[in-house]
Amino acid sequence: MTLQILIDKECARMGVSDQEFARLIGIKKFHKVKPFIEQVKCNQMKKVLPMRHRIVDVLDVTIEQVDEAIQASKDTYYGEKDTYYGEIDAAWRASF
Repeated sequence: MTLQILIDKECARMGVSDQEFARLIGIKKFHKVKPFIEQVKCNQMKKVLPMRHRIVDVLDVTIEQVDEAIQASKDTYYGEKDTYYGEIDAAWRASF
């Protein structure tokens, strides 16, 4: 389960929107809420890692659940990227 799925599931349970969730974990500036949500939806976890404990507190889940979801998101993001670059690398190598 990716972080996006975990957040969606728990926010639905709590009746909280994505924007409200972002504010609850400490993103106060309106112009930073949408980029944060987009990063999570795209499985980009670089800026999410420092917020792990706030996510745990807001969603009332364990740190292990959040860490597993972050890892699943990373695997999804980098797996897709690695496949793409792997194909490019294979084509480049085949050209010799």
